[in-house]
Amino acid sequence: MASEAGRAQRRRSAASAAKGPAAAAGAAVGGLAVGTVVGAALRARRRPHLLGIPLPRSREMRHGAAGVAQAGRRLYRLESDVHALREQADGARRQSPIEVVLSALTSRRLPRKT
Repeated sequence: MASEAGRAQRRRSAASAAKGPAAAAGAAVGGLAVGTVVGAALRARRRPHLLGIPLPRSREMRHGAAGVAQAGRRLYRLESDVHALREQADGARRQSPIEVVLSALTSRRLPRKT
């Protein structure tokens, strides 16, 4: 019985000695769990990246798409203006500088009667 009492005493002292490390291990596991949950929440708010470049959010995409559409409309208007000017220039009679000088020299103007 004395040996049983000794064993029980050793168990009690081992259990009381293990309370500190057990509490530390429990705190570490709890900290790990909380850190994992908080880290996941923070990563969810962070902007996603593609090849190291941050991808735009949906609001930024809408504003960007509106800007691209406006730039496209401006480019279309510019192209149509250039096309109209080209058509106008093609329709005009083109003369070389020599033809202009010759036509000016050979044109007859009648003198005015005063």
